[in-house]
Amino acid sequence: MRTTKVTLAILMSLGGALAATVAQAADYYVSPTGTATWAQCTNIATPCSWQTAMANAAGGDTVYFRGGVYEPGEGRLFDEPAMHPDHSGTAANAIVLKAYPGEMPVIHEAYRPGAVAPASNTDPALGCFRNSYVTWDGFTIVRNLDNGYQASAVVRFELSDHCTITNSDLIGRPHMDQYNGSLIHIVQSRHITIANNKLHGMSRDPNAVATTVNTSAIWSFNFDHVNIFNNDFYDNYGNISTKAGTSFLTVHHNHIWNCGSAAVRAVPQIEGTTDIHIYQNVIRDCPLVLDSPDPFALLYNLRLYNNTIYNAGGGMLANIGSPSYQWHRNTEVFNNILSNRGGGNPLLVRYFNSPNPAEMPTYADNNDFHGGGHWNLNYQTDYTTLAAWQAASGVDLHSIVSDPLFVSAGGTNPGDYKLLVNTPARTGGRGGVYATVLGAYITGDELIGYSPSYVADTNPPAAPSNLTVQ
Repeated sequence: MRTTKVTLAILMSLGGALAATVAQAADYYVSPTGTATWAQCTNIATPCSWQTAMANAAGGDTVYFRGGVYEPGEGRLFDEPAMHPDHSGTAANAIVLKAYPGEMPVIHEAYRPGAVAPASNTDPALGCFRNSYVTWDGFTIVRNLDNGYQASAVVRFELSDHCTITNSDLIGRPHMDQYNGSLIHIVQSRHITIANNKLHGMSRDPNAVATTVNTSAIWSFNFDHVNIFNNDFYDNYGNISTKAGTSFLTVHHNHIWNCGSAAVRAVPQIEGTTDIHIYQNVIRDCPLVLDSPDPFALLYNLRLYNNTIYNAGGGMLANIGSPSYQWHRNTEVFNNILSNRGGGNPLLVRYFNSPNPAEMPTYADNNDFHGGGHWNLNYQTDYTTLAAWQAASGVDLHSIVSDPLFVSAGGTNPGDYKLLVNTPARTGGRGGVYATVLGAYITGDELIGYSPSYVADTNPPAAPSNLTVQ
């Protein structure tokens, strides 16, 4: 009985401590010139510095960043984000770092002076570093330098769990040399959300060396459960590049346009890379939608479905597999619309047919290949008609080559690629648990791409009142 009483006393004590922690959660305010203490910056009139906020913010706190330019400088460790909380939130009480409503905090890439060259030593501006349950919401984040350091980024999630960036504008610049430069870099992290952002300007400098192949808006490896949705990607060389130990990546309801390379590049380098789902995206003016060549290990459970692709430059929906290494297993490509109208003879898909039939897509069908072009098998043989491709490959047996009849083909908004009532793409989809409509707009009411209406807190929070000194 004594043990029970002691145990209950301990639990009650811990419960009281947790309740006190939650009760102490509050709104705090920072500014580029803030100097107040943490206790004082619960008052909007006396903001503190971002350094004070990072050192003190705890689960349940919301830290409002006032408008202005923040120059975070270097992180404490090489590649550590200059701005990241020292503590973590919880599932019920995250740490929220967000723009004060109606104002725009602008955060510049961190700069680490180095002996080699200043432009080759930069730290990420913000992110998570050994953190859990942290949300960054409503920032403009600027990449200042074109640096040659591999895997450099302005936002970095490393060794982190349940971190989010949302409602933000990430601005890149032409990348000159080396590779893996990005706006967001995800390393050994899980349950990362990238939602309702604009990611743009991470292009390839015309004079760059060839090793810029992985320059992308997002570059990632060794992660699981990353969810990328309702973003605008544009004017980037690559957009989403992932490799080495990826599992459970979903890319959906994004507007991806004016690419230099692929919309998504998935190259597994570690056995067990699995479950990549790409669906209901509007992709236009990009040479390639999915590039998954030359894997060093098998990729399992790849799904590419219900995407709308217009004027895809090279006209390519998917490049899957390679004769050089191993191949993919359990791949499905269906319900996509590929409407080229780009002239020439674009490549529509390329699959590698290894001696093992399981390494062809297990389901590739119900796609609309409109606008002419050719299909390729084994990196060797081209087929210029759908009938010839069907006979040679055994896939796309119910696919079509009809005009999908968009609302406004060639338009600049995702909604221009909704389907007219009399379109042939409204029927003929895979069906079952999947849609019978082809393309990204299954119901016509989908929200695709960035939307300012997602920004929360249209009214600024009230300043605290009746404050007392304890």
